[in-house]
Amino acid sequence: MGKLKLEKNTYNGIERHDILFLLTYFFIFEIIGLFAFMLIYMFLPLNESYLDLLYEFSFYAVLTGMGISFYKKDLISCFNKFKKHWFKIILILLGITVLDTYLEYFMDIIFKLPTPENQEMLNEAFMEFPIFESITTVIFAPFIEELVFRHILIGKLSGTISTIGAAIISIVLFAFVHSGFSLSFLSYITGSIILALIYIKSGKNVVVSISYHVIWNLLATITMISLI
Repeated sequence: MGKLKLEKNTYNGIERHDILFLLTYFFIFEIIGLFAFMLIYMFLPLNESYLDLLYEFSFYAVLTGMGISFYKKDLISCFNKFKKHWFKIILILLGITVLDTYLEYFMDIIFKLPTPENQEMLNEAFMEFPIFESITTVIFAPFIEELVFRHILIGKLSGTISTIGAAIISIVLFAFVHSGFSLSFLSYITGSIILALIYIKSGKNVVVSISYHVIWNLLATITMISLI
């Protein structure tokens, strides 16, 4: 970040709570959650939309609680470094957001990318539950995803393998989780690369990457609201 170089954070590698957090995000909650909500569906007269809402709320509540519990010290340390230059950092992040918007716009024109299925599902959910989806999209999703894909898969993992290797794993996995095996993978890869670069260049400060993710999702949410 030029003159805004923040003190670099160093980590000793993946720990047991990191593995538990990753497994909960990718597997455990989905397995237990699907079983639990099948039972709920059998005994409570909830329609599919409200069942999906309950599932999503539970997912974000569990992961947010775990994230705060597991990474409180890291978050406080990163925030203390962030707040010294917060205004300049936010301005830089806003500028990057504008550049990223134009980059994705031109990629859509060049490759004629379809609307990602993940985005279509989000649009549908937003139409039904705009307040809840706005809160989860702008606050909870950036918090959880930055802990998973940047703080753990780059910050913690780079204590075991090279930062470049960890970043590649993070970038590819983030794009894949949001797009699967589809052409829309390209729609997410640029944003994933930018998030990884922001995290690394800020001294592996997860609060900085969370801030950028919040700004990006906030602008996307405002756009969706304007189209209603």
